[in-house]
Amino acid sequence: MLLLLFSSYAFRLTTDLVGAAPSNITAPLIPLADSTSTSALSIALTSPTCHDIDGCRTLLDIISSCLSTIFICIWVAVHPDVSSPEDSWGNRLMKRVLALFGTFLVPEGAFTVAVNQFAEARKLLLLLERERLAHQRRWDGGLNDGPRITPDADTVSLASYETDRTLSSTRDAKTDPPKYSGEEDASEQDTLVHSQFPPASVAETRGLILTTTGNAWKRTKEMRPLDRPWTITHAYFVICEGFFFFDEADKPVKALSPNDVLRLVSDGSLVAPTLAELKDKSKGDGLSKALAIMQTLWFVTQCIARRLEHLPMTQLEVMTLAYSTITVVIYAFWWNKPLNVTCPIRVPEVPKSPNAEVFILDEPGYAIAAAFLGILLFGCVHLAAWHYHFPTLLEGLLWKVSSVAIIVIPFIAALLMIPFDGDKPKQWPALLRGLFYVAVGLTFGLYTAARLILFGISFSTLRMVPSEVYQTVIWTQLIPHI
Repeated sequence: MLLLLFSSYAFRLTTDLVGAAPSNITAPLIPLADSTSTSALSIALTSPTCHDIDGCRTLLDIISSCLSTIFICIWVAVHPDVSSPEDSWGNRLMKRVLALFGTFLVPEGAFTVAVNQFAEARKLLLLLERERLAHQRRWDGGLNDGPRITPDADTVSLASYETDRTLSSTRDAKTDPPKYSGEEDASEQDTLVHSQFPPASVAETRGLILTTTGNAWKRTKEMRPLDRPWTITHAYFVICEGFFFFDEADKPVKALSPNDVLRLVSDGSLVAPTLAELKDKSKGDGLSKALAIMQTLWFVTQCIARRLEHLPMTQLEVMTLAYSTITVVIYAFWWNKPLNVTCPIRVPEVPKSPNAEVFILDEPGYAIAAAFLGILLFGCVHLAAWHYHFPTLLEGLLWKVSSVAIIVIPFIAALLMIPFDGDKPKQWPALLRGLFYVAVGLTFGLYTAARLILFGISFSTLRMVPSEVYQTVIWTQLIPHI
């Protein structure tokens, strides 16, 4: 039904745009020969109440500001996973384009992924630090063959990790040890701690680190990374497949899973790379972030100011406000995630040990709760235009139906997944599997139609808007924006 409404509306919109004239313009048309300037003509054609160009905006201003805000917000918010070494330049570009388009079409999906990865990164961070500290204590005490010491994960701080001990100080040092900043110079080779020095020899070097000759200095340099803690940025890097196994022929094998990384950290075969190295791999730049923050700040501020001044907004601005809101939250959850990493860290392939899997990525209940929050956050903003002016009754009806649809349909899709929590569709009976795929296809089709209708109406309603829409709140123009 929604698809039929969309088809009829598209036909109606085409005919309206061909023969429609902006009926909100009540001022007499000004002949081109009598016009003194292009700006004066622009003001006259926007609103009869706009007599000062500084206090007015044109239709082009509204469209350009909205589209630029949507594009910048989505471009900066999307943080794709690390590219595989086997991906070509074209494949990486295609994945980037698909991620941007997917976020534009279904921003609630990107919100769900961001919240889920944030929860996974926090959980993984606790486990990484637990394994690192346990291995460090075993080596410090020469208890590699003894019982395993694992500190309580709840005692590990999530905000920052600063160690009170360093291998470059003596056992009886009386000065405070240096704090870790994550910015020391290190290469990719420092990430891997090869087992060329047995645990006993490592323990013997304590107290001899200040000497500058012999093997003690070399061993100190080799084992210094053991004191480097894992951070939330490292945890994100692991989750987005930033470590990659390579075989002896220097060919990529597969990305390390979180359990692979935990196993290597527990064995002392892998230490955290420096934050400087991760920043070097990340392609996020301060200019794009600053531009996105300024544009979003300006747009939200002017929306609030228009509300306070009792000036109406267009449906396009309401939709842009919805995108701005959800992408800002997405960006906040991905703030510490490396951006656009094209080259993972190489790790020599090692045989897999029979250790139990201690990290489980899938948390369906958490994902469903995050999806519900994203649905409400994005969909409810569109309801703000419920009582706005629409050129026709059909457009007003379609906007209201579609606004409700983008809230209800994802809820239905998420609820359909709850009874099959943890099961794969391939394991279901044929009839149940068929009904499931039909339901998924139907909900996705209806949701896509509703999103396209909202997008189309956001532009079609611009042909006939209240004259106050073209008035601006002058002080908001002082904020830098595009």
